[in-house]
Amino acid sequence: TYSNRIKHGILGVCEKTIEENGAVSRNTAKEMAMRIRKISGSDIGMSVTGVAGPASSEGKTPGTVYIALADSSQVYVEKLNINPISRDFISQSASSRMLRAKCARLLLSTSIRRMQKVERLQK
Repeated sequence: TYSNRIKHGILGVCEKTIEENGAVSRNTAKEMAMRIRKISGSDIGMSVTGVAGPASSEGKTPGTVYIALADSSQVYVEKLNINPISRDFISQSASSRMLRAKCARLLLSTSIRRMQKVERLQK
C-alpha cells in the first residue's frame, strides 16, 4: 500500500514503527507481512513497500523497495535496489522478486516436510 493511513488504519502497523523507521523500511515491511498474515488467517503474509518514483520519498531514492514474507515461525525481509527506469518497471520487478521468494519458501518448506517424513519412516 502507498498510504501510511492504510498501513496503520487497515493493517494495524504501529504508528511508532512508521514514525521511527519510515513507511519504506525493513521494520515496516516486516510488520505489514505479519499483520497481513494475521488479518487474512493465511499461512503466509506478504508485503511490499517502496519508492516507485519519480521523486524520492523519506530521503529514499526511487527503486528502494522492501519485500517481506511472514509465516508462523519467521519473517523474511529483503531490501531491493531496483533500477528506476519507470514506476511500472519498479512495480513489476518488486512483484517478480516477491513471487520468486514465495516459490523458494514453498520449495524449502516442502523439502523440509519430505525430509521429516523420510526420517519418521526410517525410525
